[in-house]
Amino acid sequence: CRLMRGKAALHDRFIIVDDKMWMLGCSLNEFGIRATTLIRVPQAYASKIISSTEQWWADDDLTEQL
Repeated sequence: CRLMRGKAALHDRFIIVDDKMWMLGCSLNEFGIRATTLIRVPQAYASKIISSTEQWWADDDLTEQL
């Protein structure tokens, strides 16, 4: 797990597994408590977001290991 430093560009409503991505209608800490939705992000958009996320993940100036 990694934590984004400063004002995060990515919210905790995204779940990325391999090359697929889903979006929750609520934050992860509310999942199972509130009624919510789980939506699969179309691959054309998911690929772009995943690419950016991987760059952020590898950048120690933007993220830190927990």
